[in-house]
Formats: sequence, C-alpha cells, structure tokens
Amino acid sequence: MPQKCSISLVAMGSKMEYDSRVCFWDDVYGCKMSAIKEEVFLEAHVQCVQPHDVISTSDVVKKLNMATVKVPDLGFKAPFTLTMLNDTICHALVGYFDVSFDSMQYPVYFGTGPMDTPTHWKQTVFYLKKPIAVSTGDLLAGTIEFRKNKEDVRCLDIYVTMELSSADAEHVKIEQKFYLH
Repeated sequence: MPQKCSISLVAMGSKMEYDSRVCFWDDVYGCKMSAIKEEVFLEAHVQCVQPHDVISTSDVVKKLNMATVKVPDLGFKAPFTLTMLNDTICHALVGYFDVSFDSMQYPVYFGTGPMDTPTHWKQTVFYLKKPIAVSTGDLLAGTIEFRKNKEDVRCLDIYVTMELSSADAEHVKIEQKFYLH
C-alpha cells in the first residue's frame, strides 16, 4: 500500500478535445442536441490528457498520509493557483494523483499526471462552460472542494470557484459544479 498520496491540478488548453466532447452536441449528424451540453459540463471526464495540452504549472491541492487518513479527510476544500505558461485558451482543469511507496527496500513513486507515463487511472478533466483566454504569467486562482454525494456514496460532488488575474484581460470569475461517479 502506498504511504503518501497527493492530488494536483493543472490547466488544459485543447480546442480539439473541447470540440469533440462539448461542441459535438451542437450538430450530431444534422440534429441539434445542444441541450446535452449541460450534462457534459456537470460530469467530470476520465480521459488521457496529452502533455502538449497542459498550459499551466501544477499545484498540489491535497496531501494524504495513507497510514493515517480517515474518511472525513477525503472531503475537503483547498486553494490552488496555476500560472499560465503561454498565450492560449483554457478549456478545462485537470486533476490527477501521485503516490509513493516509501517503506519498501527500494522506494517506488508513480504519477498519473499528463506529463507522466499513462496509466489506467488516466486524469480527471473538468470542462469549463466558457473557455477563457489566458496569457503567459496570468494566474488562475481559486478553490476546489470535494464532497461525498449524499444520494450515491460512490459519487463525488466537486465545486470549483476561480478567478483569472491578468494584466491584459478583463476580470473573469468562474463557479462551476461537477460530479464524478
């Protein structure tokens, strides 16, 4: 069993992924099904994110000691700050985890982030209802909150509130709810 686990966030910019998961519903073989887009924005998507789609620094939002963690520790609210690495469009936030097995004779570490070797855990993508233009050095700062769903104990409710701090752009504030099942 791992001794340590950390949960991190990065920002993603991928028009191709956004169009295939979100804009796709505007015209499904000639049928307008855009009402389904609301469901797309609510659901956290488990998928592989390509390293070239990462547009920010990462930020660890939670560190867990696996030997002492308790169920209440898994529901939390944490701040994050992501620094944008280039001028682009932010389409989503991406969550992932890293673990370490420190008590072994030869300690082992592995990550599930976009920059790591892909695993079957992939990453969790939170698509934004309104993608935002970002510039190099901009800060996307806010909080992410994880709560156990009251009706389905296997689901998580996730709340993101964030603001873009930019010298070049207008003030942007985003509040969005997601669920993961």
